[in-house]
Amino acid sequence: MKRIFLIVALLSLTLIACDKSNIVYGIVENAEGITDKSNVKFNGLVIGSVQDIDLKGNKIYATIKLKENVSIPKYSFFSTVSADLFGNKDIEVIYDSIRKNEYLQTGDTIFISKDNVRYSDHFKFLKDSTLTPEQKLDSVKKTVIHIITNDAN
Repeated sequence: MKRIFLIVALLSLTLIACDKSNIVYGIVENAEGITDKSNVKFNGLVIGSVQDIDLKGNKIYATIKLKENVSIPKYSFFSTVSADLFGNKDIEVIYDSIRKNEYLQTGDTIFISKDNVRYSDHFKFLKDSTLTPEQKLDSVKKTVIHIITNDAN
């Protein structure tokens, strides 16, 4: 009987060790609506799920388990999105299509912004042809300062 128990225990540990799913951690800007049942999606396709939400110091961390063989470019954008009419949220991934040669690794930490607010939205003015390069540069400086000081809070 002891041998059977030992074999089952070793087999279980082997299966756990062979789990090829990626675990990444997300610092959540606003965890309202995020639960341990929230999905992680790319273009509507579920590519992972939130396993745990935890408060560490003054930050909220989400443990995310990505499905096997899912590779996400390292500089992709993550944000919370509405999942249903009851206020539940999922996490949407917007892949970085420019820097595709580096991918998230198990144990990496990402930032999950609130409600699909992209930093690129802050820089739409760069396409405004009526602004001079100096005005654009001044606006970039002000926008970066705004982002840094608001993210620090």
